Amino acid sequence: ALNDNVRPDLCYISYFVRTYSLQKQMMQLMDSFLKEVNQKKRNTGALTFSDVTELALKILLENEDIRNNEKNAYKKIMIDEFQDNNSKNRDLLYLLSLKPGAFESKNGGCVIEIDDSNPESLHNQIVDQRDSEKLFFVGDEKQSIYKFRGANIYNILNFEKVYPDAKVIRLEQNYRSTGNILKAANEVIKH
Repeated sequence: ALNDNVRPDLCYISYFVRTYSLQKQMMQLMDSFLKEVNQKKRNTGALTFSDVTELALKILLENEDIRNNEKNAYKKIMIDEFQDNNSKNRDLLYLLSLKPGAFESKNGGCVIEIDDSNPESLHNQIVDQRDSEKLFFVGDEKQSIYKFRGANIYNILNFEKVYPDAKVIRLEQNYRSTGNILKAANEVIKH
């Protein structure tokens, strides 16, 4: 129990110092595990969903001809369950919806410079260069269930700020649940 006379930040520092050795061992174990998992993936050619997204981003960023081919292959792109997309999924969609001529170079290389220390670096550069008419989002902020997998609920919560000209259609009628179920669910969500 905390003594009222002891500052909480000092208690945390004290706890960190006492457990540092254990924390360091745990991080080394996690690093070792991650290296082994990645080696197994390389040996077997296996990819996670996250790997596929990262590889697609890398290919589209480094190969302008492929990026142009892919973005021109789709007139419209519909994204369902947008509330469960992470920032990399969002940026991949934005790359596929770039306006004609955006970030095109003379030699087919990447003209988008990414600051690896800033996770929003790519997003900040491409957000205003996308063809907002190309994307169609479907989602419900109350149904976000993939935060553990990196889903970023702010993609949908900030939707109208990022897309000020977007037409938002709210589907308020629920045909799957009775009023009592909806009332109970909304009470649970409040807490």
